[in-house]
Amino acid sequence: MDIRLAEISDLDGIIALIQKRMDWMDEVGLCQWNKTNYLEEFTKDYFEKNIIEKNFYIAEEDGLLIGTIALFRQDLRWEDGKESVYIHHLTAEPGKAGVGRKLVEYAEQYAKNMHFQMIRLDSPANNQKLSDYYESMGYMPVGRCANSFYEGILREKKLL
Repeated sequence: MDIRLAEISDLDGIIALIQKRMDWMDEVGLCQWNKTNYLEEFTKDYFEKNIIEKNFYIAEEDGLLIGTIALFRQDLRWEDGKESVYIHHLTAEPGKAGVGRKLVEYAEQYAKNMHFQMIRLDSPANNQKLSDYYESMGYMPVGRCANSFYEGILREKKLL
């Protein structure tokens, strides 16, 4: 598996992968992106803009897109406004075990290279399995966030 900065040519594949993940959420009965108007809030223009701004990365295997992650330096869900690396849009091909973890590890190394002492993300408050997943990687709860479609847990990991 290779991870690289996303290019405009990856745009449709990223959106298709996110849609595939939302379809999987419907199949397994998860209430997450699939129930929040996700692709209405995060439009194709949004993804295009953030690819151009070099915020999106993709994981590929044998030339096929199998995962994506966005890395930002600011996140409005965090009221303290600290500059950090913020993980968003972490998505992996359903059935491809380990891709999400590899993308998170990539993000952690990216943050270390930028000399950040922590990395942050949020996860849905109603998904215990995902909470356990992030906590197993050291992302501990430090607060809550909410908007009209989403209630989440703010998580951060201290980097050495």
